Amino acid sequence: MDHIRAERTRSDAAGSILAEQYGQAPARPEEILAARQDLRSLDQALTDLPKRTGHIFILNRVHGGTLSEIASVMGVSRRTAAADMARAITACSDIRTD
Repeated sequence: MDHIRAERTRSDAAGSILAEQYGQAPARPEEILAARQDLRSLDQALTDLPKRTGHIFILNRVHGGTLSEIASVMGVSRRTAAADMARAITACSDIRTD
């Protein structure tokens, strides 16, 4: 009997949780617009960087490569990869200042 009561209590509690409580609230139109503008700005910032610098940034931030791995693949020193990464981060951090 206790098992049946406990199961009923769990079932009632699960039934009272709304679908909206499981996930994030949908983004408002102005949030979507701001995010799109940020993406365009980021894309432009990466486009304005030297090719190697942008490539290193993408390999690190998107593909998860370490600076040592990236340096090896690209045929540059780790120090060069780190300097390029710092330039890319600076360029990207200058995008939004609010």
